[in-house]
Amino acid sequence: MKRLKKFAYKPFRALTEHLKTVPVNHDTETLHQVRIDIKKIKAVLNLIHETRKKFRNHKRFLPFRAIFRKADAIRQSEVLTSLLTKYPEEGLQLPPTEHPPLETFESKVPNYLQTVKAQSEKLKPYLKKIKDRDIGRYLKHQYKKIQSKLYPHLALKDIHKTRKSIKAALFIAGSTDHLKKKKEKFYDTLQEAIGNLHDKQLLLQLLKKNDNDRHHHRALRTACAHDIRQIRGLAAGFYG
Repeated sequence: MKRLKKFAYKPFRALTEHLKTVPVNHDTETLHQVRIDIKKIKAVLNLIHETRKKFRNHKRFLPFRAIFRKADAIRQSEVLTSLLTKYPEEGLQLPPTEHPPLETFESKVPNYLQTVKAQSEKLKPYLKKIKDRDIGRYLKHQYKKIQSKLYPHLALKDIHKTRKSIKAALFIAGSTDHLKKKKEKFYDTLQEAIGNLHDKQLLLQLLKKNDNDRHHHRALRTACAHDIRQIRGLAAGFYG
């Protein structure tokens, strides 16, 4: 039971520590940790909603989402710029980014910390009520939903949402000993493959928007097709 309570509170504490570290480290890697913490908080809120339908998980998540979007805009720009260097044959540059600089995010950290503290206090009564059986039911539902999107037919239009479900299941199950090693390895490999595909798809969309489709972007399209085949193969190998 102690581990269960630690699991519920851990992402809130981690988010606080990582936010404090952002103005110290001045790097986007710490922002990446902030993003991960908030994704874990969302998973916990969804878990509560799954067992207590009157709990408005979306409304509770909005203050955290506001922080996530600020961090994500800065981090995503760096990721896509780095990815483009792997495809020099595209011969293009990304359009100018519109996100605020890291310094702007750092200046708002005190406000973000106040938000996290206030919201976590409001959520304490719900966090205390999480039971092991709640986690079991939640994960069973998640596993079925994930499989339905992967096999026997891959739902490409929902692939990014499926990755979010996988990462939520990995966090909750992995933190509470509900995940077998074989499934954990499969999920981790799969979410990484989907993440690689998603980054390439975002880059492709930005390039197409910037050059009005004058280029075919063959290298990126080929890479995306390879990632999709890999994802289908992973799903078939696990579920087939």
